[in-house]
Amino acid sequence: MKANLIGRNWVALDFFEVVSVKSVFSKLIYSLGVVALCLIFYVVSFYALRNGLVRPHEAESASNVHWVRPIYNRVYYPLRWFVANGSSIGPNPERVYYGTLDKLETPADRRRESYSVGINRPGSYMIIGYTGPRRILEKVEKIELGSYVKMRFGATLARDRDRFISRLTQVDVIELMDDPRIPNEDYSVEESKQISLAFGHLGRTARLCADQFLDKYRDDVFEHCTQAGYAQNTAGGCHHIVGRAITTSVQRRAIDVCTKFEE
Repeated sequence: MKANLIGRNWVALDFFEVVSVKSVFSKLIYSLGVVALCLIFYVVSFYALRNGLVRPHEAESASNVHWVRPIYNRVYYPLRWFVANGSSIGPNPERVYYGTLDKLETPADRRRESYSVGINRPGSYMIIGYTGPRRILEKVEKIELGSYVKMRFGATLARDRDRFISRLTQVDVIELMDDPRIPNEDYSVEESKQISLAFGHLGRTARLCADQFLDKYRDDVFEHCTQAGYAQNTAGGCHHIVGRAITTSVQRRAIDVCTKFEE
């Protein structure tokens, strides 16, 4: 009889454990369903509000901003970011620009996002509209026009539209050294061969001078490249530029400088 009582107790425990697991599972399914419905409502309400109310009003004029936008911006920030990023969840990469500061425009109303800067770059001219932290914006305003600058931009959502605008995160004034690169002259195949042979037949002292000349030339080109940033979109960066820096014209310059040390 005692054994039967123990067996019944185990059956009762198994029954309550099964009921408990089913209860937890049911609550989990219910919770997931509620979350899914909330997410669906969140997404649907965003597109309904955006396409049915906010965008039509703001499309009438570039200066139009719907009265609901301040609340809309805060509530739907993740979806605004998703839309502005081309319906992608990928990161928005930073961009770095080097050049001479040519133009600087500051809005009369400091709360607006209409700062802009003009940068002269080798072979191009860029005008960039941007916003940024107050301390960086004030730093830019103190830079003299004509200075060589390095400007790093990220991205942030505009306050008046569902799009990205540039966000200035760093600005540095660079004391740019003179360009040390020796222009490459147009030598014939025979002339290039003769210069290469002459370089190879330099005497010991002259060759030591020439090697030192080339080492310093490489260092100077690398430093100038790093400062000026013209290799930022080149595979290998400034190391690639330096690797191709020793041309026939550079060898000719080394010969001209060092032949006075010929034994």
